[in-house]
Amino acid sequence: MNLYVYTLNTFFSNRPKGIHIEKVEARETPKTYMCDSYGTGYTSRIRKQDIGLIINGRIILTEPNFEYAKNKFKEMGEATIRLQKERLENAENVLRIINESEEN
Repeated sequence: MNLYVYTLNTFFSNRPKGIHIEKVEARETPKTYMCDSYGTGYTSRIRKQDIGLIINGRIILTEPNFEYAKNKFKEMGEATIRLQKERLENAENVLRIINESEEN
């Protein structure tokens, strides 16, 4: 059977930026899929419960579905932005408290 590995590249300059798909041949077992580890020569075990989730920057699907992968990566990006905004607000609040502090 085939698995479809979607990877988001925003970092590596030697590859095009964006979402890339790779089709890999896999052997199905009761709880996992066994396949070559995306061209590295090593065998990779993918748990069936992880299909459709973002794990190590990849989404693995049993059927090609670019829109699903794109939406999952988009949700991840939006969650990261929310978290970073909260961290920024907390850091600004700490700085405000420091600046407003007076010697007791």
